[in-house]
Amino acid sequence: MNTVVFSSNSSWYLFNFKIGTLKNLIDNGYTVVCISPEDEYSSNLQEIGCVHEHIEISSKSKNPFKDIKIFLKYFFLYRRLKPLICFHFTIKPNIYGALAAAIFRIKIINNITGLGTVFIHKNFVSYIVKFLYQISQPFAYKILCQNEDDFEIFLSLGGIKKDQLQLVPGSGVDIKKFFPVKKYYEKDHKYTFIYIGRILADKGLREL
Repeated sequence: MNTVVFSSNSSWYLFNFKIGTLKNLIDNGYTVVCISPEDEYSSNLQEIGCVHEHIEISSKSKNPFKDIKIFLKYFFLYRRLKPLICFHFTIKPNIYGALAAAIFRIKIINNITGLGTVFIHKNFVSYIVKFLYQISQPFAYKILCQNEDDFEIFLSLGGIKKDQLQLVPGSGVDIKKFFPVKKYYEKDHKYTFIYIGRILADKGLREL
């Protein structure tokens, strides 16, 4: 089989940030399957030639029964698809997708774009997530980290070999699609502040 899987917690993410890779694989004769929740971008993935498989993932849900359903969905999909390799993005695909793929000895590449607030706060949920990372990530062929802090955290979890980890400079940006547009404003204030980041308290919004 020449099937390659890309999985994330949204079709929006895959279409916006992985479209170049997806198209390149399709042009080279691979069957590309995108496993992600159904949203307005799922049809866009199909239009460029991907096969879309729906999976229910709520990034904010802490319901263990829903997480078991996610694992089982991956299990049955991977049993049927038998892909050559799986690329996982975001926390739940990285964990449950990896565990399911490992059962069938499928090569796994997990992408850690950021560990998020769960590793900032010391609570029951953070300990559970760390445990799930500990039991799932040793099965990965490669774990791509986008910053040194995440690299060191994964190295300290135990069970993960250093050669499994790789530090990369980011996801990459298609500058033909995303480019700055000059905008001019009348300056009627003494100071101008610029905030670059998501609208989250942990990103420093309150301090700003």
